[in-house]
Amino acid sequence: MATLNIDNNNVIELQNLTNVATGAVDTTATVTMTLKDRNNVDVVGQAWPLTLAHVSAGLYRGTLNASLTLVEKTTYVAHIDVV
Repeated sequence: MATLNIDNNNVIELQNLTNVATGAVDTTATVTMTLKDRNNVDVVGQAWPLTLAHVSAGLYRGTLNASLTLVEKTTYVAHIDVV
């Protein structure tokens, strides 16, 4: 679990991505993410899905906009897709 800062940009990372069939670190995947609320509704304030950029071996990173409509003490779920 991670904490999101309201009215600030937030960095999201997917670490140690590996190919399940080979065990090799995956550096060529397409990784996207959508932030949803507890009702499975996309959070307002950013275009979804967000593409996470490959940074280094198995590490993908993206930035959530400060303009997201986040509510204090609310649970959100990051839906991450890897292709």
